[in-house]
Amino acid sequence: MKFLSAVWCDLLLANYEVDPHVLQRFVPAGTSLDNFEGRHYELRRDGVAFHVAGKR
Repeated sequence: MKFLSAVWCDLLLANYEVDPHVLQRFVPAGTSLDNFEGRHYELRRDGVAFHVAGKR
């Protein structure tokens, strides 16, 4: 019997480069934007996070 298992279904992940000045206003005070090789990316997730199998 599995306990708290989940499956990702119909998931779309989109990563794209964004100007850091656009993102800066969303960054909480005392933190900073992370970057990869000097570039800043935003991640968008859309879809069903999980579905419960075997439920009646």
